[in-house]
Amino acid sequence: MHEIGHALGLAHSFREDSVMYAYVPVNQFPVQLSLEDVLFIQDLYDAKKNAKFPKLATTTTPTTITTTTPTTTTTTTTTTTTATAKDVEMDLCTLRNVDTVLIMNGRLYISHERYM
Repeated sequence: MHEIGHALGLAHSFREDSVMYAYVPVNQFPVQLSLEDVLFIQDLYDAKKNAKFPKLATTTTPTTITTTTPTTTTTTTTTTTTATAKDVEMDLCTLRNVDTVLIMNGRLYISHERYM
């Protein structure tokens, strides 16, 4: 659990009840997050209720180019896609794959690209 805290960006703590305490605790199990651990994670990841995440919407513009030679006609179609950011909620049910799954303290955490 301590190393997961480092992977999430937490530094060592001076509090003995913290998962991020710099020394091996006397009682290692059961692992329980201290209030300090929770507050630091919320501070790092800007915990907000009903947070909205940016999603990229695409706009497609077709382009047609026609070239004529004495015996051959060639038509080429090019599609250009432009991405724009919009604030929408991330729907986990639409994901076909995820990057990381973590079950900690009875909660399921899923990361996908830059979302968690």
